[in-house]
Amino acid sequence: MTSRPIYVLTTDSPKVDKYLSVLCDLLEDDALVKRLDIDSERLTSFLRDEAEISAQRDQHLAKWEHVAGQHGVPLSSRALNRDLGEYHLTPCYLPPSFHYALFQSGWHALDTYEDLGQEEKEAARFRTLEPSIMSVVSIFRGRILAIPDQLMKTKVSLSAREVKHEIYVSGGSFFLVVEVKLLMMQKSEYYAQFFLELLSAAKENSQSKFGPTRRVHGLLTDLSSYYFYSYDPVTRKFAFDCEISVFGGREEKLGRMLLVTNKIFAIVLSGYMEMLRAKVNLTDGAPHAGFTKALELSTAARQLFIKTPTSKEDLEEQATTALALLQQSITLVPRVVALETNIAEPSSQAELVRAAKEHVDKLLDRMIKDTL
Repeated sequence: MTSRPIYVLTTDSPKVDKYLSVLCDLLEDDALVKRLDIDSERLTSFLRDEAEISAQRDQHLAKWEHVAGQHGVPLSSRALNRDLGEYHLTPCYLPPSFHYALFQSGWHALDTYEDLGQEEKEAARFRTLEPSIMSVVSIFRGRILAIPDQLMKTKVSLSAREVKHEIYVSGGSFFLVVEVKLLMMQKSEYYAQFFLELLSAAKENSQSKFGPTRRVHGLLTDLSSYYFYSYDPVTRKFAFDCEISVFGGREEKLGRMLLVTNKIFAIVLSGYMEMLRAKVNLTDGAPHAGFTKALELSTAARQLFIKTPTSKEDLEEQATTALALLQQSITLVPRVVALETNIAEPSSQAELVRAAKEHVDKLLDRMIKDTL
């Protein structure tokens, strides 16, 4: 392979310290020590090899021209936010108690891994979003599933920089979450990759009788900026929904995740209800009574979720009532995967607490008896 002038850096350049800090996952001071421990020839070879690998990897990234001028996408990536059509889901509001618990869960997760101050670390960065996804999807008790760490279907090379989380229901995927390390770097390529992923999901859904018209939502984020888009297979157009910024110290970021969590919930609830409508409309013969009733209950729940709150107390009451209605709806719908248990599925938090107490106490009694 013919060498190319990929970089113009001397081995004592401070820019090398920054490069090494990102490449080797080190603080810049530690990168300086590492550089001093490597002789000049080895360091030059090391940087050249990494640059060659990066150049080859970039050849497999989607390019803007792969999507430009198609499905409502403007010819120039710079015109994306100005010229792309819009589709806004009505906001949903979860109860304050839900967000209080989620804040605590996120705090403990960051204690387990690393603080947000070192958010270049992939594990620590992901932990700001993972609790939101898990908490929202778990509301639906196995009727909707999330598959984390999916490989990008439209990407040839494998890179740890991009991760996809796929949320699906009977009939196919309806929400993709794509995380990148730094959105400002290679922004047009990331967007092209992201849009191609949404197209791929819509194409797969078209093979299902319950999914050919299902709107596919997507979230592109570097965990500081959250961009929500969607693709409508009926109009064959992409649309922009909203951008949410999450910044500040640990407590501020976890607090601001409230907005992201509510948006994710609105998307997941929409996907659940769209699945129910498809089941009711496409089932051979008379619609299954369970799906019809489930749709009625979820519709009533959504009316409460979208009601503009006047106070925290009112929000807690109306959203808690909405969650109870939603749980009644969910109970009428089969799980995506059968539940492996010898007890009836807990349909409320109170039932789950009772099941936990019964079965944990049983083991505790046995453990204490064996120690006497």
